[in-house]
Amino acid sequence: PAGQQDSHSALRTPLPSHSAMRVTLTLAALAASAHASYTPAFIWAEKFDAGFGHAAEHLGEVSAHDLERAVAQVMEESVTKRSPLLLSAPAHRPEMQLVFSLADLSTEHVREHAASLSQVERLMRTSQSSASMPFTAGSPLSGSVFEKAARVASHEAEAYFSAHPELFNNDNPDVVIIELPAASGSSGLKAQDAFMGKISGIVSEATGGKYAALMTGAGAVLGSRRRLQEAPTDALHATPELWTALAVSLFLIVIFMSGFCCLFTLQTPRKFVDDTKHAAHGHAHAQ
Repeated sequence: PAGQQDSHSALRTPLPSHSAMRVTLTLAALAASAHASYTPAFIWAEKFDAGFGHAAEHLGEVSAHDLERAVAQVMEESVTKRSPLLLSAPAHRPEMQLVFSLADLSTEHVREHAASLSQVERLMRTSQSSASMPFTAGSPLSGSVFEKAARVASHEAEAYFSAHPELFNNDNPDVVIIELPAASGSSGLKAQDAFMGKISGIVSEATGGKYAALMTGAGAVLGSRRRLQEAPTDALHATPELWTALAVSLFLIVIFMSGFCCLFTLQTPRKFVDDTKHAAHGHAHAQ
């Protein structure tokens, strides 16, 4: 089973076909029982050797902690103890580390609609360093590099980069997490793929290709921590029915409070005298 394989023992050489990613996910799903908690992870560095190899494939279970360690070590100048996902020490540090965090992304969903990820497949194939990990599980430990990163909702990504041009040339590997909503079916995944290709192109042009990118499920990035709101919520409109309901509720509250106050203002005698006993006592005294 995939959960019992070591990352290195399951490492495969790249396939010559342009549909290598689709074939990888299909074979991996057939070779191992797909688990609902598995999410795929794809990482690439366009114009420098990040240490992952080229089109490397890790078909065993990969922990989100090891994935986070690999990303952190790509950003470091020196690595003392490499992540099992790195085949060699990174040659350079990226100017920016992009993280595409997709809500509810599962390995089974990507396997079914792998043809929709044409942009990600192209980036994986043409980048100098890239690796795919179809079976990523768990979440990073506290204090991960992702926790310190800037988090941007997908619909604000382009505006964010336009407002912060210094991120592209400050000689510091900034981490930017772009959070995407859950994709529905093939069309939703295709739209997300086009978005990731567009953002990668913008960052590539601004940094001269000196960037690294990771695409994976939200659970492998931030675990159970709350995601950003992907779209502005609709305002609550006050309709006549709503005003009527509020008025009736207020009227009922006034009635309740009036009855409640009246109930506590009722006063009764502290003791009750039995008049029959007093009458009998008076009659006996008269005799």
